[in-house]
Amino acid sequence: MSPKIILASASPRRSSILSENGFKFEVYKSQFQETKTGNPELILKKNCLGKLEDVSKKFPKAIIISGDTFPYFKGSIYSKPGDEKEAGKFLRDFSSNSQEVFSGFALSFEGKTIFNFVVSEVFFREISDSEIANYLKTNEWRGRSGGYACRGEAGKFIEKIKGSVAAVEGFPIEIFLETWKKFILK
Repeated sequence: MSPKIILASASPRRSSILSENGFKFEVYKSQFQETKTGNPELILKKNCLGKLEDVSKKFPKAIIISGDTFPYFKGSIYSKPGDEKEAGKFLRDFSSNSQEVFSGFALSFEGKTIFNFVVSEVFFREISDSEIANYLKTNEWRGRSGGYACRGEAGKFIEKIKGSVAAVEGFPIEIFLETWKKFILK
């Protein structure tokens, strides 16, 4: 019998990326409180491992997958905006600029844990105040790191993505699949 797979995340996009790639799993949201200040690589690792460890305690025999994704711009991590005003500020910051998007995962099974991540770059075109106001009315910004979804309405603001589109959407599936093959299917 195959071990149960648990996704330690409530992110709908993370779930959908894994499902689209044939994974069958249960979702169990971690209660780990994410950190959002400091070195982005270390914060990403701390968040992924913190979520993983929290959920692993509840499902010790399962394969646990956790993840985290956030934009990093001018020395700051852009998490989920708290309100419409903050979402508008994020978009004004990104307008005519590029930002790095850090996206990683942690995977554990049978007492072994691995963490991996990618950094992609997202280039925004200039966004007018009226475009930002119209976008904010869609409420798409809610619950999204950086206040946007690259495949949603905000996609029209993006000139290009250098790196993994899936990672920018919420989960670095390409390196996850490589890791899965080496770590689980070995």
